[in-house]
Amino acid sequence: TYTLNNFLDDLRNIYRRAARLGQGIVFVLTDNDIKDDQFLEYLNNVLSSGEVIIIFI
Repeated sequence: TYTLNNFLDDLRNIYRRAARLGQGIVFVLTDNDIKDDQFLEYLNNVLSSGEVIIIFI
């Protein structure tokens, strides 16, 4: 099962990879992957500001 922790780990890895390689990254998340409303909150933050404050704390 894809959990919120898995999702946050993936976001961390995506941001690190994009920064390290200087490349655009595509992250595919289907509606079946969204198990918690917090997924949508984090996605909204990424789309609106490009940041998710909690992922590197």
